[in-house]
Amino acid sequence: MKTRLYSLTSLLCCVAVMVGCSHNEIDPVATNAEGSIVFNFAASSTTRATVEHESLEAAVNYLDVFIFENDGSTIPPKVHYERVTTSAGRAVLGKQRSSFDADKSYWVYLLANCTIATSELEAVATLADLKQLQQYDYRIHVTGLNIEDAPQSFLMDGVAYKGSAEPSEPSAIQLYDGNFAENTELSVVLRRAAAKIFVTIKRGKNVEFLRGGEYFPGYYVHNLPCSTPLLAGVAPDADLRYSDKNSNEYFVWSEDLITVMAYAYSHDFSTGSIMDRRTTMVVDIPMKHNGTIYPNNYYQIPVSKNHKLERNSYYAVTVVINAPGAEDVSQPIEVEPMVYDTAEWKDVYVSVGGESDAPKYLNVNREEMEMRYISTDSTQLYFASSSEITISVEEAYYYNKMGVRVDVDSATRNQIKGSVQHGELTGNITITSPLPTNKTIRYIKFVITNEDGSTPRSVLVAQYPLEYITNIQSWYSYRDDFKDDNTAVTTYEHVGSRETAISLEMQTSGSSWNSTSTWTGNYTYHKGTTSSGFWRSKVVTNTNADGSSSIGYYYWDNNNRVATASAETSSNARIYHIRITSTSSEYKLGNPKLTADGYTDPSAENALLVSPSFMIASRLGFVDSTTGGMQNMDKDSNEFRDIVRDHCANYVEVYKDEDGKAVVLDDWRLPTEAELSIIINYQGTKGSNADAIDYLLNAAYYWSASGRVYNPKEEKYGSGSNNVTAFRCIRDAVAK
Repeated sequence: MKTRLYSLTSLLCCVAVMVGCSHNEIDPVATNAEGSIVFNFAASSTTRATVEHESLEAAVNYLDVFIFENDGSTIPPKVHYERVTTSAGRAVLGKQRSSFDADKSYWVYLLANCTIATSELEAVATLADLKQLQQYDYRIHVTGLNIEDAPQSFLMDGVAYKGSAEPSEPSAIQLYDGNFAENTELSVVLRRAAAKIFVTIKRGKNVEFLRGGEYFPGYYVHNLPCSTPLLAGVAPDADLRYSDKNSNEYFVWSEDLITVMAYAYSHDFSTGSIMDRRTTMVVDIPMKHNGTIYPNNYYQIPVSKNHKLERNSYYAVTVVINAPGAEDVSQPIEVEPMVYDTAEWKDVYVSVGGESDAPKYLNVNREEMEMRYISTDSTQLYFASSSEITISVEEAYYYNKMGVRVDVDSATRNQIKGSVQHGELTGNITITSPLPTNKTIRYIKFVITNEDGSTPRSVLVAQYPLEYITNIQSWYSYRDDFKDDNTAVTTYEHVGSRETAISLEMQTSGSSWNSTSTWTGNYTYHKGTTSSGFWRSKVVTNTNADGSSSIGYYYWDNNNRVATASAETSSNARIYHIRITSTSSEYKLGNPKLTADGYTDPSAENALLVSPSFMIASRLGFVDSTTGGMQNMDKDSNEFRDIVRDHCANYVEVYKDEDGKAVVLDDWRLPTEAELSIIINYQGTKGSNADAIDYLLNAAYYWSASGRVYNPKEEKYGSGSNNVTAFRCIRDAVAK
């Protein structure tokens, strides 16, 4: 008889038991003659803390077998007890089946991995005695880890039965029919006494998770149930404790996602004072929120929606954190909303008796994964299968500078592979893909199939290069100083004061502006028109299939909004987001300093700094320096500098998120000289077809916080208008 391990991610192992196999089928460790009671089970035997969770959770190291009389009472007496060691998936009971009365039925209870001393188990006289016993595991939540007092396997229990299917209710069974030559086959399904808890914490748009140096994220389990009855069906009365702070292998951190896994015994806190007795995960996540660092943030996450933890159950909770938490661990903030998922934690039943009876399954531990700055990953993706698997690349693509999906070229696709060790049925999948060179995120969809025809599994891999650029379709723009003293700001969605254009207030020597006119230092705001001003509010009136947009000016005629005919019909209205991961010989990575007034610091030291994550305003922020009073200004003057930095400070751009909600970006600034150089370098040339970023900067000069920056690519590839000075606003953004 051949047995194999079948383990599925976050599901329980099952055990098949044969009583009285033939002599030829018994493992070499079983030296008993025919008539022995032999237990064969499909589970691994291991105490190693470094094994994958699936193997750890299926481990059966030894069995405690209790056989009770079936005398019709509620407290049947014990007939036999024995602790049986396991080897190669089998165990042999020392007591032969002929020792039991013929034509008589017995209750057969099995425990796996019980930590109670055999002397205490031997003292059990009745089934009632067994039901009263409890196992204590002070560190049940870190089972399998190399931590003092942490269990290295899971307590399981089950009742043996006859037939191919487990009955709805357990029953007594016949062990010996008087015919020594025949075998009696029994089965048992072992179920864990513990529950599995898996918490997923996603980073919101407004925060950045921090770790390393002076920042120490971790988790606690409050009201951790650390005791359990040995047998299912007995009402739990768990001892509760607060765990120490942990930051171990079950706490998996990344800059976008944190997962926490823990185990606990059953606990019912649905009655009485729920708040005092409920089991919760408390996490401490250092973060940056809107530019401010919060070193300790405590959040409380209840692990069960129905206020219960039941044996052999799997509890998954997903939350999104988008704001700082409590500074005191004793008063954590409860995260809302929470998405719960509860399932039974078990395997498909595995019958013992040959490969033809084996179940067919394929399981992969995740549907999505990231590869950041690496070309090979052999650690994140894990599989378990009933037969050998094949991994194929179904799709490989990126989104270009206009937000259009583009398939990778065939030469690159041929280098993308997923592989496993030949013949392995469980283990890690190795993903190999050359790093993207076009500064975009590459998306790869792998499809995993097996020879048994199980349902295929798909995994989407996002592969990030060291420096990468994404983009967002913009919607409309305005300035937040477009308002009267007692009115709201005028936007595309709100009438406000109706101000939608701005020009310089000029002091003239005659009846109109001329070359001798001077700026008074004030602005003139225009209502109900789009015909005046060096800058006017804009809106995307149409988007095209190629990602380009039609852009128009808008204004309010009394309470009616008017969007003019498109000022630009095939323009780029996309906001670009650049991420930089390392310092170079030409710039230093770091958040540029701001002055007390909120402008980018113009110092020489600050000019070399590049924000690790910044956005570039779209075409909706374009300023026409040939009109509105700016046409005759010295573009190198301090006055011109004041106008452009003031524009960025007041500029607002709005886009729609995936749910169609407006997202307001109102924290723009002038770039540093190094940031301008980054944009010029990445955008390519006028005639190029760069994948990640469009040819944004097409004037000869652009203003940085420290002065004008020459654009050599315009001179070489431009249209000859080399005297034009322009600027683009940027903003610091949370890296993602």
